[in-house]
Amino acid sequence: MLKIGESFLFEDDWSQRRSSLKYFEGDEDEAASWSVDIGFMLGDFNGEKISPSLCINPIDTDKKSIAELTGEFFSLMTIEESCAREDSFYIYEHEPLVSYELKILEIRNNKAHIKCSGILIVDGYTKPYTQEKFEIDSWIPVIKSVKDWAKFGL
Repeated sequence: MLKIGESFLFEDDWSQRRSSLKYFEGDEDEAASWSVDIGFMLGDFNGEKISPSLCINPIDTDKKSIAELTGEFFSLMTIEESCAREDSFYIYEHEPLVSYELKILEIRNNKAHIKCSGILIVDGYTKPYTQEKFEIDSWIPVIKSVKDWAKFGL
């Protein structure tokens, strides 16, 4: 579930593989990492129909398995950090996030309980850009390989 501001709610969307916590195993040259993508169902936002989404690109970790990711936490405090990592939130188009905190609360039955909150850019074309608080509380598929999607009928 996504909440933008005080009034706008959007349900999670697992269709077309829009939502997942992906775990990438490391090797001697590269650290293990995890990423989060969450898509949301079409809904009303200020009188327009939108289907928002969050994209958090890979985050390095010293965790050796998916199960060990429980409790992992990551945050950004500036737009510059978000731009450098290419993390984004899509409302009308992909925009960097002003700030966010992301936590993996639990992993159970091939799903991850994710909480993410912060400030997103609603409209990057306005001067100054329009921003709003957001909160996400979602259970999403955990994916290590493309074959994992079959567990969810996707």
